[in-house]
Amino acid sequence: MSALIISAVINAATDSRGVLAVQQQVVLQEALNSWIMANSSGVGTNNTPNTIASAQAQYSTNARTMLDKISNYLQRSTYTNFTNVGSGGVIATDPMSRVGKCIIFSPWDTSANNPTVLLTNQ
Repeated sequence: MSALIISAVINAATDSRGVLAVQQQVVLQEALNSWIMANSSGVGTNNTPNTIASAQAQYSTNARTMLDKISNYLQRSTYTNFTNVGSGGVIATDPMSRVGKCIIFSPWDTSANNPTVLLTNQ
């Protein structure tokens, strides 16, 4: 009986980490979308218009680089949580690592599609 209870608790913890990893992915996607909107509309530096091409030119698939770029669209504590972990251009918070996942940023091709924040296997 105790083996069943321990197994249920372990499964619940794993499931909750998976849910938290997806929520963290969504938070980063929303921040990325806000960054794209800000950098592809309005007037930029030197009174030049911001266009989708100018946002694409600033975009990087390196997760650490993009995390710094979108930091203004994250709460400070959320940003700090993401910066304390990961290496090699990926982001892997503790819940992500425990379920074998990490965050990467998809390439941004020249079509109208925006890049996405992907939760992928480590």
